Amino acid sequence: MKLGVFAALVLLLASCGPPVGPREVAEKYLEALATLDFARAAGYMANEGKTNLEVIQQIHATLTPEEQEKFRLHDWQVTGHQQLGTRATVDFLFEKTKVGQVTLLNYAGTWKVVARKTF
Repeated sequence: MKLGVFAALVLLLASCGPPVGPREVAEKYLEALATLDFARAAGYMANEGKTNLEVIQQIHATLTPEEQEKFRLHDWQVTGHQQLGTRATVDFLFEKTKVGQVTLLNYAGTWKVVARKTF
């Protein structure tokens, strides 16, 4: 009985932990962008990528609510990912037809977004 309770507790705690793989980190990053939560998005980024996000956030703050809505990442879904050592890319589709990609690097066991681009 005690072993079953312990195992359930371990599983519960493991499921509440931070995202660990590149795909999970990219998904959390994209979720933050979809809700325009720039501070949360920055938490998933490497330092070198944060400057671009800060510029976007400053521009966003000067826009009307209608213009701000255009910054929101709409209807996105991850379509695939590739990992080679400490570098990974996560592909995503947004607004049904547009394609994007998030590049991540692993820093001492933690995946961080370094770039996002759309095609």
